[in-house]
Order: sequence, then structure tokens, then C-alpha cells
Amino acid sequence: MQMLKQSTAATILVGPVLDSSGAAVTTAVIGDFQATKNGTSAALASPATATHSHNGFYLLALTTGNTDTVGRLVISVNNTAQSMSTHRYTVLLA
Repeated sequence: MQMLKQSTAATILVGPVLDSSGAAVTTAVIGDFQATKNGTSAALASPATATHSHNGFYLLALTTGNTDTVGRLVISVNNTAQSMSTHRYTVLLA
């Protein structure tokens, strides 16, 4: 599990995002990802961005609104045509 600082913008690498045939998805958008903070799911706070990096991996530019809650933060894919393992973080007090 990785650590993030509370209410601090951060860029994280997530993926790979795969389609139903197992091929890397290179066209995902920020709306395809979801943040779960301490068990409560929500869309990533605007203006977070997703940029394809390589082979289905994405750089997610998280905003201070994405890291504002101390505790567990889980990033998952929120698109029924795509799959990705979850990425888990611990948000620590600033």
C-alpha cells in the first residue's frame, strides 16, 4: 500500500486497464475511474485527469479534493467494458 499526503495533489500510475478480450485500453477517460474513500465510493473530484502512459497504464493527476479524507483510498475502474485491479493508498495527515 502506498501513502499520500492529505489534501495534496499527486500523480499516480494505475493499470493496466484491459478490455473484455484482455487487450490494453488506451482510450480511457477520467470518468472511467472511481475513488473509494474509507468505503464510500465517488467519482474522482474535478479537475482530476487521466493520461495514457503505456500499455494500458494511466497517470491519474489527483486533486486536493481526491486526497482530502484521511484513511483508505482505493482507485478502481468504473466502466463495465473494462477491468483493472484496484490500487490502494493510505492518506496520512499533512
